[in-house]
Amino acid sequence: MKTEPVAIPNVFEERLIRRKPALVICRLTRTAEVTFLAAAAGYHAVYIDMQHSTISLDETAQICAAAIGAGTTALVRVPALDPGLNGRRMDGGAIEIIAPDIPKTPRTPKPS
Repeated sequence: MKTEPVAIPNVFEERLIRRKPALVICRLTRTAEVTFLAAAAGYHAVYIDMQHSTISLDETAQICAAAIGAGTTALVRVPALDPGLNGRRMDGGAIEIIAPDIPKTPRTPKPS
């Protein structure tokens, strides 16, 4: 039996594309209930900061999965650009990855 992939809506991105305000709340607890409270209050995304907190990958995945169930978008700020770990965060339900410490690449001079 072949199963079709399920598309997970990105409410946050859809609002940005339509040039409408998108409300984001930073997770206040380590539990997934915050996502349902945020959705009930009209927020479009939950921001999970793994860079400046001690929240684990498992806790992040639980919050991300709950965000999907609540109809909000899970944004995860990561501490480093690690494709393996960031892939696991996406597997855990993160819809968007925020990578704050990307070094700037020097620009190539244009030929004269």
